[in-house]
Amino acid sequence: MWWIQPMEIAGANGEHTGRWRMTATSDEVGGGPCGDTSHDHASAEEAQQCERCDEYCSRMSGMPSRKAQLETEEAHDRKEYDRLKAKYEHAS
Repeated sequence: MWWIQPMEIAGANGEHTGRWRMTATSDEVGGGPCGDTSHDHASAEEAQQCERCDEYCSRMSGMPSRKAQLETEEAHDRKEYDRLKAKYEHAS
């Protein structure tokens, strides 16, 4: 199982830094927490909204990113709209 959550970055002696990173953690051996070390955020909320963090955690966990989920939903909705339009356009 995977947990995707923001975590505060600890300082050298475990002190609070006030900087945050989205992390992916698994209950499997060697399962993290893993986070994109190329950047960090001023708040947990900011980290949760970050597209780069979402993409990274999605790759780590094997789950689709928010962007990929939205694209899939839009494609499904478009296909369903076209199907219904074709079905009822000719019935009028």
